[in-house]
Amino acid sequence: MKQERLHITVNGAVQEVRAQNLHQLMVTMGVDAYAGGVALAVNDRVVPRSRWQSVELTDGDEIEIVRATAGG
Repeated sequence: MKQERLHITVNGAVQEVRAQNLHQLMVTMGVDAYAGGVALAVNDRVVPRSRWQSVELTDGDEIEIVRATAGG
């Protein structure tokens, strides 16, 4: 099955992707989905890591990827 291209916004930038769910999006973007300190929100709703594989993306979604950093 050929994946459809979606137009989504990631951290304010419009992108065209072939990911079906949040986990695939993270892999596509080179983000380690299993690394600590990464949080995701879809359309202003935080999505628990346990649901990243089950939350399907749709055209026009707005995704925020937040990475915790140490320092001070």
